[in-house]
Amino acid sequence: MQKHLLLCFWGLILSLAIYGQNVKAEKIIVPGSNLINMYKIDTDIYRSEQPTEIDFKALQEYGIHEVLNLRRWHSDNDEARGTTLQLHRLKMRAGSVNEKQLIETLRIIYNRKGPILIHCHHGSDRTGVVCAFYRIIFQEVSKEDAIDEMTGEKYGFHRIYKNLIRIIQEADIEGIKKAVISK
Repeated sequence: MQKHLLLCFWGLILSLAIYGQNVKAEKIIVPGSNLINMYKIDTDIYRSEQPTEIDFKALQEYGIHEVLNLRRWHSDNDEARGTTLQLHRLKMRAGSVNEKQLIETLRIIYNRKGPILIHCHHGSDRTGVVCAFYRIIFQEVSKEDAIDEMTGEKYGFHRIYKNLIRIIQEADIEGIKKAVISK
């Protein structure tokens, strides 16, 4: 009887640990928007391609409060005009993402005051590496699993950006986590 209870206890713990770690992105359809590459990656954390003016209004109605734009040459100011969304922008080039930029993006996500959407132009490469680091740092997903998710067909990862895979493989996760949480 004790063995049976012990097995049940460990089964419950294991199932809670697996369930508590939302490592599967959920495809999201936002009513009134045209976003096709939008996913929920965790409670209050979403990823997508570049939203349009119509999309920003729909995102606000959906409950998004903040938007993190990773594009270098395009701000969201025009498209988000008329909304109360808090806009963040960190200019990244997919070919040269660095640890300092990743720490800054993770701080924005960590310190958010409500649901946040992370996007770049296609919602695949820059957005993918930021989401991979989010998963590794905050959801304790392995580097390998985060890379597999980032490079999978679902998001449209461009294989020319092998540097994004390399930065994950070579990252000092504990150092990055301390840098993100310390400020």
